[in-house]
Amino acid sequence: MKSEKKVVVGGTIIDGTGKDPIEKGMLLIDGSRISAVGEKGQFDIPKDAMTIDAQGKTVIPGLIDAHMHFSGSRAGETRADRWRAGESLRAIRAGVDARAMLYMGYT
Repeated sequence: MKSEKKVVVGGTIIDGTGKDPIEKGMLLIDGSRISAVGEKGQFDIPKDAMTIDAQGKTVIPGLIDAHMHFSGSRAGETRADRWRAGESLRAIRAGVDARAMLYMGYT
């Protein structure tokens, strides 16, 4: 059975609470929950955990954009352009836009 434990090691962790960032931090994820956060070496890494090297990266909570519209339209398009693009193309574009937002850290 594949382990659901992951540990992110070596990155700068910003928890979003206003506390100082943790340089060279580590974050333990057990399934869908964060179970431990601290400085590198502060807690033991489970033997069955997958290790993710985050050195040189920053780990932050997921971002939320409460005013995002995934309409599939593009900047500068006229109403006629949107009509000509058709519903199917706009749906594909909306999916591409949603994926891009996910990769940028939006949840």
